Amino acid sequence: STTCTDLRGLAALRRAEFAGFEQMDPPADRFLTRGAVPLWPPQPENPTDPSEDLTQDQSADPNCLQGLGCCPGRVKGQVRVIRDPRGASLQQGEILVAERTDPGWILLFPAAAGILVQRGSLLSHSAIVAREMGIPAIVSVPQLLDRLQTGQWVEMDGSTGQIHLI
Repeated sequence: STTCTDLRGLAALRRAEFAGFEQMDPPADRFLTRGAVPLWPPQPENPTDPSEDLTQDQSADPNCLQGLGCCPGRVKGQVRVIRDPRGASLQQGEILVAERTDPGWILLFPAAAGILVQRGSLLSHSAIVAREMGIPAIVSVPQLLDRLQTGQWVEMDGSTGQIHLI
């Protein structure tokens, strides 16, 4: 049966599951499925096949990152890495850097000179809101949080998806 009358127990179970998910490495930005959706975590059919790795950074320059440009504009400035929008602050003109966003991040966007997001697509929350607000933005940037730290300077181009570390 898919119904449950023990809602407290179900909520406790979901909290425990979510805590376990937070301890796991994040899944790949992109993965392929064939047929029925597999159980978590997804496994590539042939893990040694490089064509299966769609997140591979193709940039030869170690001072460049490449993502998916989703709102045009060139910005040069300091980045602020924010992992949780609750209680976070962004100074006017800083470039917001996040792993992912949802509607809870919207209060930070007006101060941002630019937005860089490790995950996402052209239809993700950050991409749509950035276009609505006219804020240069790049999403789907592999290794973004591994490469950038608060205070670091970058130049980003929201049209091409290129990020140059200064």
